[in-house]
Amino acid sequence: MKGLSSAGKISLDANIILYYLHQDKNFGKQSFRLLTAVKNKTKIISTLIYAESFVYVFEQADESLEKKQLKALEKIPKLKIVAPTKKICLLAAQLRAAYRLKTPDAIHLATAIDSDCDIFITNDDNLKKVQEINVLTLADL
Repeated sequence: MKGLSSAGKISLDANIILYYLHQDKNFGKQSFRLLTAVKNKTKIISTLIYAESFVYVFEQADESLEKKQLKALEKIPKLKIVAPTKKICLLAAQLRAAYRLKTPDAIHLATAIDSDCDIFITNDDNLKKVQEINVLTLADL
């Protein structure tokens, strides 16, 4: 995929993981191809992935689905799930103030920046306005 070969660490927005885990009919295959293309690269995501991706699981009240999704996350090669620190939260607040972002988006971006990622991959065009990190969408790849 173009634009990824020279990148060191890559950060993923929750939507990319959601498409992959839930086999989204519009973006699931593209997310799978992306994760395959970057399987040997370190991938960073915030622990917010749990709060964002497990809503559907808990709505279904299916314990086996919960275990399956946890295993699917654990199987993504070189995926580091990073908890927000005070430093990340303060950076998220700065990003919210500068770009009028929603808190989850700001935390994901701040996590990527604090983790020294080269690229943040999302499917949200609105996040491309952030200047502190190179933001790419699935369409850019």
